[in-house]
Amino acid sequence: AWLAIHGANVFGFDKASLEGRVEWVEENQSEILASAHDPFNNRFWSEADDPWQFLAFCFEWSHFQQTGWGFLSTLPVQMDGSCNGLQNFSAALRDPVGGEAVNLTPQDEPADIYQRVADIVERRVMEDAQDEDDPEKQRIALGWLDLGITRKTCKRPVMTLAYGAKEYGFKDQVNEDTIKPAKMDKSVTFPWDDSGWPAANYLGKLIWESVAQVVVAARGAMDWFQKAARAATKEGLPIRWTTPDGLPVQQAYVKLKTKQIDLTFDNLRIQTTVALLPEGEMKLDRNQQVNGIAPNWVHSMDASHMRSTVRRSWGEGIRSFSLVHDSYGTHAANAWALADILRESFIDMYSGNDVLTQFRDELMAQMPEEVEPLEELPAKGTLDLDQVMQSDFFFA
Repeated sequence: AWLAIHGANVFGFDKASLEGRVEWVEENQSEILASAHDPFNNRFWSEADDPWQFLAFCFEWSHFQQTGWGFLSTLPVQMDGSCNGLQNFSAALRDPVGGEAVNLTPQDEPADIYQRVADIVERRVMEDAQDEDDPEKQRIALGWLDLGITRKTCKRPVMTLAYGAKEYGFKDQVNEDTIKPAKMDKSVTFPWDDSGWPAANYLGKLIWESVAQVVVAARGAMDWFQKAARAATKEGLPIRWTTPDGLPVQQAYVKLKTKQIDLTFDNLRIQTTVALLPEGEMKLDRNQQVNGIAPNWVHSMDASHMRSTVRRSWGEGIRSFSLVHDSYGTHAANAWALADILRESFIDMYSGNDVLTQFRDELMAQMPEEVEPLEELPAKGTLDLDQVMQSDFFFA
């Protein structure tokens, strides 16, 4: 079953239940086997979201059908987290709303936070399209309704929220991911008679406001981290913390000097700027310290979860891994075990550690005694983390 789930995932059929993904492979078996037999003349595989990975699955599935249950599969079967950065924040805060949106709770179908935000944005745009009191806003909103607002429009901004993206970043991502491609696509009628930046500016702001309705607690935690970083930087201190599995982490971005260098290449004069470490005392870069703390903290939680999962898996005899911070893979025969272990490790990491309190206490221990205590941590919610074990779509 896990090999079939992997095949459906890399094709792009990953919004259905796990059983539905297996059924999709069975329904499309003739095209899958034909792709494996003659991929040059049977191009079903090329329609996949990840065509080369899906073609590799076609070959693997064909061998499995020929050999039967004795077939030794060597293809890495991946399980991807559902907006993993927000999964970590929702677990740390026991946030039932955010947790449900990123699949920390059992559901019949996978929750799609990107579509959920897109739906809120679309409703706001439809309201603005009827606002005759603001002709400019109405013009831009009508253009967005013509172009269309999809989950893809909102995906990268929502995905990067937990890694430090701000409102301006949302606007820039909308411009790069949607506006510019629409201008270049000759099959699409570009709905605005300007550069498109006002439309990106408008929608990026709406996405920023809308995602806050879905992950209120996570946004509050990120704001708290930034305030803590400002307090530490004001004292000239780097920020140190320890992950749940005991790894010490330090964040210390220093201010760099810049120097312009003149170069000559093929009779052309080229100027480039390089960053250099300053001589003597090095000072912390306040902006980088503040902007980096939330994404660096959540990445350290990702890494702690992965290390714990690998150690447990190794103890259970699993020796083959294909790992990225939010994607866990192993052979199909061991995928069921890895799926259980990564859930157990996640639950233990957050149930056995009050990670936010530990971070605050470690930071305060580094500060001078006369410094005022940090602001109170965001309040925790009522999410039962044990539900992660029953959530098919936590990593799927």
